[in-house]
Amino acid sequence: MRVTKLALTYAPIGIALARDQPISVRLYMPFTRSQAIGMLRLCTQRSIVRMLVRGFAKDIKFGPDGRAAMLQGVDVLADAVAVTMGPKGRNVVIEQAWGSPKITKDGVTVAKAIDFKDKYKNLGAKLVQDVANKANEEAGDGTTCACVLARSIAKEGFENISKGANPIEVRRGVMKAVDALVEELKAMSRKVTTPEEIAQVATISANGDSSIGNLISEAMKKGRNVVIEQAWGSPKITKDGVTVAKAIDFKDKYKNLGAKLVQDVANKANEEAGDGTTCACVLARSIAKEGFENISKGANPIEVRRGVMKAVDALVEELKAMSRKVTTPEEIAQVATISANGDSSIGNLISEAMKKVGNKGVITVKDGKTLNDELETIEGMKFDRGYISPYFINTTKGAKVEFEKALLLLSEKKISSVQVGNKGVITVKDGKTLNDELETIEGMKFDRGYISPYFINTTKGAKVEFEKALLLLSEKKISSVQEIVPALELANKYRKPLVIIAEDVDGEALTTMVLNRLKVGLQVAAVKAPGFGDNRKNTLKDMAIATGGTVFGDEANMVKLEDVQIQDFGEAEEVSITKDDTLILRGKGATEEIEKRVALIEEEIEASTSEYEKEKLNERLAKLSKGVAVLKVGGASEVEVNEKKDRVTDALNATRAAVEEGIVPGGGVALLRALKALDKLKTDNLDQARGVKIVKKAVREPITTIVRNAGIDASSVVEKVLAHSDVAYGYDALNDQFVNMVDAGIIDPTKVIRTALQDAAGVASLLATTECVVTEVPKEEPAMPGGMGGGMGGGMGGMGGMY
Repeated sequence: MRVTKLALTYAPIGIALARDQPISVRLYMPFTRSQAIGMLRLCTQRSIVRMLVRGFAKDIKFGPDGRAAMLQGVDVLADAVAVTMGPKGRNVVIEQAWGSPKITKDGVTVAKAIDFKDKYKNLGAKLVQDVANKANEEAGDGTTCACVLARSIAKEGFENISKGANPIEVRRGVMKAVDALVEELKAMSRKVTTPEEIAQVATISANGDSSIGNLISEAMKKGRNVVIEQAWGSPKITKDGVTVAKAIDFKDKYKNLGAKLVQDVANKANEEAGDGTTCACVLARSIAKEGFENISKGANPIEVRRGVMKAVDALVEELKAMSRKVTTPEEIAQVATISANGDSSIGNLISEAMKKVGNKGVITVKDGKTLNDELETIEGMKFDRGYISPYFINTTKGAKVEFEKALLLLSEKKISSVQVGNKGVITVKDGKTLNDELETIEGMKFDRGYISPYFINTTKGAKVEFEKALLLLSEKKISSVQEIVPALELANKYRKPLVIIAEDVDGEALTTMVLNRLKVGLQVAAVKAPGFGDNRKNTLKDMAIATGGTVFGDEANMVKLEDVQIQDFGEAEEVSITKDDTLILRGKGATEEIEKRVALIEEEIEASTSEYEKEKLNERLAKLSKGVAVLKVGGASEVEVNEKKDRVTDALNATRAAVEEGIVPGGGVALLRALKALDKLKTDNLDQARGVKIVKKAVREPITTIVRNAGIDASSVVEKVLAHSDVAYGYDALNDQFVNMVDAGIIDPTKVIRTALQDAAGVASLLATTECVVTEVPKEEPAMPGGMGGGMGGGMGGMGGMY
């Protein structure tokens, strides 16, 4: 009787050794040959076979079949890894379960990403993955070489064994040969000591590197709107390139990888310059498309990419030479108007906001409560830290935490375990009228966000938003449950949101906060304190004075966190936290104390001789004294407000970019004019020249797309613009006429065009060097058995209903 399926209670092993044939099974514990034969005899008793097979059936392949199946996995994995080998090795694009696709030349990264549905192929692949992992752990490199060698040895070994060779002796011969080669390599080896030699090694290990867009293009100026279906609520109408890019998702995984890479271009341009995402996507599409065509005709992808990047560097220098500074309110309004798709009311509102809080002041955008846009200036501060955990998010309007009338707990310490003017902000919010409004209010912003996304409490952007919140401030890590629970209980008792700003919050303390957020509904969020050393101490003290709170961990304050009272918390009317920054509005600090603090900082600025120290002091001064300008976007419906908010946010970001690096003629003219910088650009070979030619064609695409969207013949417009001697001469798509673009107010921030070009060229040229694509195989989810229902009850008690 031929045994095809076999299972043992303790281990499915090679029982077929009785036939002198190797098999492919998973081994859990070793057995001797006599033990294995005895088990086989035992298993031939029908009652035992029925019992064992019913409970633990395993598929077994014998001899050549098992080897051939595993070799298929070895082959595919080694082929995928081999394309990365050498200084001109190609890239591999890997789909990831979360986030953007990964582009890599690292052998072990490629090896780890490969997983087969077929279990026998997968066994072979996993064995080669082990080789790659071991090479990486022991030497930190050489994984590609290890995989290629492993494939060759396994393949030749299988062939010899299938012809009757003794596998044990073959292995001994292989290991003897390896030992001899290792000794020869040691004799051949020489020490690396000089910086030049180290640099050479690093260059080789870096693979010799020594140094989708049709839909998105529709959003370009005189561009059309794009309507996006949303899982909840009304459809989104937008002209914002990055919003359109993020909304695109294909069923086909290979199409989706390409789309995700272009989304990365859009996101990066948006993060760096706040605008230019549409231009970046159009450039990326052109560079990738032309790059693929050249490479398919035999061009060297590495040299093509070098040519592309040389051309981009030359264009960036030309753009910088063409750029001019933005200083007047009128110029600021012009930039904002262009970025708001020609809406002059938005441009004027942003210009007014910057006038009130300074060019680097804090401006935030909110939903208005009327049909009109409004501007309000209020007290507040913003700092560059966001929530520690996304579980704190409590608003559906972006991944944010938003509180009103919040308490603030400030601590210099880290909370880690449970034992039982000048740098201000302009922000955009939903208005409550049909008009847009500008409001300047007391507040501050800093560049730290939530520690965990579990704090998010609004779906409209990944934010945490609280009203009337308490703030707990600490200079140090808070390390025990005794320190953190009194603050949680007070917040629960007074029914107020709690924001903890400390050196850090992690481990079981973070878990406790998240549990209370998710299970009990306690409005709580944690944020890392901004800055380092004395700067962090001073910033926390500023927050405490602005909100009327106490900094725990401060040498001058002997009160322990365990003894916190309600009067020790800071308080703020509104707190908004994203993953990157935190905005505190209308703190409850005493006016006279704030004025004293401002005067002290001004004295320190006068006394300081360090430019760096003066810069940091001015940042603190602006947060305490300049307030926050709030642009309240009005409209008749949520759809209208959301569409306008996208444009306001783009305009605000672009205006900041213009103030930072200046402006160039808009409408795609600047890139077209910069082409002259490529005429005399020297390249090392023909393939690099092809890369330059790719960029020459790509930089025509933005103006071509704009003109095409206006329904005009693009080629004649481009030639007419190039033929004119005036650098600023271009085509006004809105009014269908040729004008001086700068005089007509059609301008682009230099930073926006620069980042769009660099980001598009970087990703697209890298994509063109790709030789292999790895995607996830969808798992077949078993159908849920019928009749299952109900849920799990119970919970954790104690601490007044908290976890």
